[in-house]
Amino acid sequence: MRSRGKRYINDFKKMLMEVYNSGKPVIELCSEYGVTSATLYKLTVVALYSIGGINYSSYFSRILEKC
Repeated sequence: MRSRGKRYINDFKKMLMEVYNSGKPVIELCSEYGVTSATLYKLTVVALYSIGGINYSSYFSRILEKC
């Protein structure tokens, strides 16, 4: 049977997004909280689609600058 990977609780995801939105670099977040940059990127995409009215192009450019 195939592994489904790590599962994170919603409170942890929300906390990661709050820290990310405060301006902390992706590399620091990944090393401090033990998540991959791909996981963090996926969380930001999910957060974007759950919140309406965000300028997606500027948000994604910010993500790419941090990588």
